Amino acid sequence: LSEIEAFAILSSIPYLGAAKIRLLMQHFGSAVDVLSVSAADVALLPGFSRVAPYWKSWEKERGWQQNLLLAERLKVQLIPFT
Repeated sequence: LSEIEAFAILSSIPYLGAAKIRLLMQHFGSAVDVLSVSAADVALLPGFSRVAPYWKSWEKERGWQQNLLLAERLKVQLIPFT
């Protein structure tokens, strides 16, 4: 899993926007590291209780993969904020 793929996944999780992704990365490390965190650990962070129920939704919902394929097809270079 690449960092770009991890960002695409994080961006696809309901109630998780850029600001919260940044906070998660400050707390846990890289975007790839953030994905290894449990939903219970995410729920403990202030302001993340709404995110926790959807935390592993990306494993079943593969819309994030479609977004990456679309970017590739349109020759869009994705640049993470890091």
